[in-house]
Amino acid sequence: MTLPTAIMWSHRSAKIWDHISIVDATQSLGILLRDQGTLNEAEQMFRWALAGYEKALGPEQL
Repeated sequence: MTLPTAIMWSHRSAKIWDHISIVDATQSLGILLRDQGTLNEAEQMFRWALAGYEKALGPEQL
């Protein structure tokens, strides 16, 4: 299982987003994918990271 696939699979588990370090790692993966030119995958990671930050911190904090 590739790392993006593992992140996609784990995204389905709501409890994982309670850990801000997982959200940070998802954002970092998005940056890496963007730098490698895989923009569709990077966008998905950024969207998941944003959703995770909203869930963990609340939308008012962003």
